[in-house]
Parts: sequence; C-alpha cells; structure tokens
Amino acid sequence: MALLIFDRQDHRLLGGTGFHSINWRDRRFELGYWVAPSEWGKGIATEAAHAVCQEAFRALRMHRIHACVLSFNPRSVHVLRKLGFQLEGRERQHQRDGRGWADMLRFGLLAGELRPPARPRPRA
Repeated sequence: MALLIFDRQDHRLLGGTGFHSINWRDRRFELGYWVAPSEWGKGIATEAAHAVCQEAFRALRMHRIHACVLSFNPRSVHVLRKLGFQLEGRERQHQRDGRGWADMLRFGLLAGELRPPARPRPRA
C-alpha cells in the first residue's frame, strides 16, 4: 500500500509513505517513506510514518512493524527513533553507492511501543 503526502494548502507533492511485505498471519509489515529534499527537517516523514503505524496497529491489528535504513541516512534513523522503533540488527556492507559500502540497519516496533511525534506540523 502506497500513500502520497501532499501539502494541505497548495497541494504540492511532498513525499510518500506506506507499507509492503505484509504478513497477515503474523500481523507484520515493512514501513517505507520518502520526502522531497526541499521539505527535509519539517517533520513530514515523522508525521506520515506515525499516522501509518497508528492506523496499522489500531485498524489492521498489526503486531509488529519493521523498517530498513541505510547507515548513511541519519535523518531516517532519527524519524524511526522518535517514533519508538528499536535498532534490531545491522547487515554489514549491504549496499554499494558512490560513497562505498553501506550497512543496512533494521528497526522494529511492536504494538504498544509507538510514540507520538514530538512536534506535530502546524495545520493549515
């Protein structure tokens, strides 16, 4: 399931969020999100990820959510930590890019562990 994030005032596309790799039997899935670089640092990813996780636990009765982040992406790590995700593992030298090899960090969140975003975006 993929959801797009639009600005409430001018309806510009800001990013996206959603989940995949759904396992209905074990009630878990993988969370994903992205935000346009011009919108970084505004809490958009945190707010969107929180909304998806909250509904997944409430409406879909999920038990667990996980997310994977490349180690050179501290902003994404910060989003997950703010919401209560815990670092559960590291896949060393998982992927190569222009900077060399990067580790993949795996985070997990169980039902009942979700924290609200510290600073919600102002609503228009």
